[in-house]
This record gives sequence, structure tokens and C-alpha cells, in this order.
Amino acid sequence: MQNKYPHHISRLGYAGLEAKIEKDEGRSGIDRSELWNKGCVSKKGGHTEEIKAVVDRIEDYNQQFQEGNVEIDGSNEILTMALGTPEYFGRVRGMGFHVSYRQYFHQPTPIKKQ
Repeated sequence: MQNKYPHHISRLGYAGLEAKIEKDEGRSGIDRSELWNKGCVSKKGGHTEEIKAVVDRIEDYNQQFQEGNVEIDGSNEILTMALGTPEYFGRVRGMGFHVSYRQYFHQPTPIKKQ
């Protein structure tokens, strides 16, 4: 199965992209949906039709969140709602490798029952 929403950030990765945005724009705390959006921009400067549809939904959810019509709770956040698929317990989309679900969403490690 081919990736439906490929990123175009090459070796920079999402962590490098976040650092670049923080340096260029002088701000920190970049939203995951914004990183995903900027990571999906092709070298020609545009998005595919599938990605444009998700970006439009991201903008819509951001506006609804600003107005107080949408609540963000844990892993149910703007990017997850815009993509329409829940996060799974592997990697976190828009954050690159080595960032687990529990690390990003501050979930406690389950205790094994004996």
C-alpha cells in the first residue's frame, strides 16, 4: 500500500522542520497539524488533491477550536480529526521517529498484572 499523504522533508525530518520553523519565525510550540501540513508541501510548492482536502479540514477544525466549538482531548486533536483515523500506539504522525504515543500524549505506562 502506497502512502496516501507522503511528506517531502527528506533528511530534515519533522524534528528538523520544527527547529527550522522555530529559528526562522522565532516562535516555539509548533502545532503537530502545522508541522504535518508544512511537511507535505512538495518541492514545487503545492499539495496533492488528497492533502489539500486534509489541509482544508485542518483549517476548519482550527477555526472551530478558536471559536470554542471543538474540544481537543489527548490523542483526539486537530490532525487526528482531519485525517479521520485514530492514532495507533506506534509512531505519532507529524512527529517523526522515536516519539511514541505515550510520550507525546502523556499517557502513563500500563502496569502488568501478575
